[in-house]
Amino acid sequence: MVVGTTLYNNLTVPVRAAYCAGMDEPDDDSLPDLFAPWRWRPWTLTWVIFLALLSGGITTWLLIELSVPRPVHRSEPYTELPTQTVTPSAKLADVQGEESDDDYWQYDPDDGRRFKAELIQHIQSANRIVVTEHANFTDFWTRTGTLEAKDIVYGTITLDATQKSRLLATVKAMSDGAMSGGSGCIFEPHHTIAIYNDGSLTSSVRICFLCSQIQWDGTRWIPPRDVCMQIRGFIEFLGFTPSRDWKALAQADQSE
Repeated sequence: MVVGTTLYNNLTVPVRAAYCAGMDEPDDDSLPDLFAPWRWRPWTLTWVIFLALLSGGITTWLLIELSVPRPVHRSEPYTELPTQTVTPSAKLADVQGEESDDDYWQYDPDDGRRFKAELIQHIQSANRIVVTEHANFTDFWTRTGTLEAKDIVYGTITLDATQKSRLLATVKAMSDGAMSGGSGCIFEPHHTIAIYNDGSLTSSVRICFLCSQIQWDGTRWIPPRDVCMQIRGFIEFLGFTPSRDWKALAQADQSE
């Protein structure tokens, strides 16, 4: 707009001044020879400039419109896609190295029964089971930073025959129905059940009573819905404490 106004003033002001002064003819240098036919018609020259700017704007708009791709809308019949039911809970990783089935990520209420059966088999075949109450690395998080994490063990018990039977009874008492939802909190386990066979660690069950979640690396199935409630009773039977101020406990131990 500024360029057009400047051009208009530079080209038409001399002509209009000469016309209004009653001069027979403007100075030869008042306009370029290109505009000689319009010397005595300043408004004609104004319209020419206006139309030139208008055509340039329209041309620019058309070039922009043609260069931008537009989505193509097609009239096609509506086809309903097949649905698949998936829940927020996902099965644990398959540590056995087996190929997962097509429905690996689908919720199956029968997973709880499968989880129980495999855990019972591991417990029965184990020649040593160790339960440990320990610190977790999240216990060392502070508002000002992270303290140096340590492997702090508050207590450990190697199960005898009676305690092993109690653990088996605890697992058998669990529900057959699987968990149908996950937890939104951070998994912070402070209790671990280590299962050994022939002197080697075969699997570990890690429990977080804060968010009522469990991780067992010996199965691919979703645990029963009451797994943490049942194991809580067993942990208390051994003399451990499911819920404590773990952060204060760990940081107090580190300051000593």
